[in-house]
Amino acid sequence: MQEVEDKNISKKNGFWWWSGVFCISILFSFGLFLSVFGFISFFNPDNRLSDSLLVKQVSETLVLQGANDAYFATLPTQQIQLIETTSPLRILEVQIALALNFSSDKEMIEAKLPLIQDAIISHLRTVTLEQLQDAGRLFYTKEALLEQMNVLLFPVQIKDVLFQKFVLKEVN
Repeated sequence: MQEVEDKNISKKNGFWWWSGVFCISILFSFGLFLSVFGFISFFNPDNRLSDSLLVKQVSETLVLQGANDAYFATLPTQQIQLIETTSPLRILEVQIALALNFSSDKEMIEAKLPLIQDAIISHLRTVTLEQLQDAGRLFYTKEALLEQMNVLLFPVQIKDVLFQKFVLKEVN
C-alpha cells in the first residue's frame, strides 16, 4: 500500500516538475523573441520621418523680417527656469530677435539654432532675480548675448540682440 502511495506522489511530483519546465521554456522562448526583435528594431531605426519633421520645425520656428539691410531673425520663444529658485518656481519666458545685415545670414542662424538656443539658456539661467529686475543689468545681459552670438555665428555678424518678449512667471 505504501508503494502505491509512493507511485502517486512521484507521479504528482513528476507532473509538477514537467509543468514547471514547460512554463519556463515558454517564458524563455518569449523573452528570446522579444530580445531578438528589440535588437533588430534598435539597429534598424526608421529615421526618415523624424528627419523630415526636424527640418520642418527648424525652418518654421525662425522668422525673418525686414528689408534694405535691416533684417531681423526672430528666434522661437524659450521658457527658462531660473536656477536660484525652487519654491516658488520662477520661469523666464523670452523671445529674442537678432538684427542682421543680410537676409542670406538666415541660413547660418538656422544651421546653428540649437547652439544659439543653448547659449541663451545657459546665460540666462545664471542670472538672479535681482539682476533681472535691475534695468541696467538687462543692458549688460543683452551685450553679453550679442558677444556670444557673434562668436557662435562667425563670419556672420549680428548688429543687435532685441528682446521681443521678456516675461517672468511664478509657478507654485
